[in-house]
Amino acid sequence: MSGGKLFTRFSGPTPKRIVVDSDNHYPVHDKRFEIFKLRIADDFDPDLWVNLGDQYDAYSLSVFSKDPARLYGGRYTLQAEFDSAQMYWAAVDRIAPRVVYLP
Repeated sequence: MSGGKLFTRFSGPTPKRIVVDSDNHYPVHDKRFEIFKLRIADDFDPDLWVNLGDQYDAYSLSVFSKDPARLYGGRYTLQAEFDSAQMYWAAVDRIAPRVVYLP
């Protein structure tokens, strides 16, 4: 996330158009839905984007099934998961002037 900051209080005008997003689970997200969601959000022209977490699947840290077939043959590291969301964060930064990420 390049431009987002974790806020506890806002400065400036109160946001009137807010997008709330969560549970994307990169890199096992639905790519077609993600594109659709970003296009709708862009048309909505939000003042604030709030991501409520579960942005990454965290396969390598998960206590759930470690079956290698579950996620791309088990090739993903946590860094690869972060890298897989770069396009998402770039789009969010372009769409909304303020971004809040709540991990």
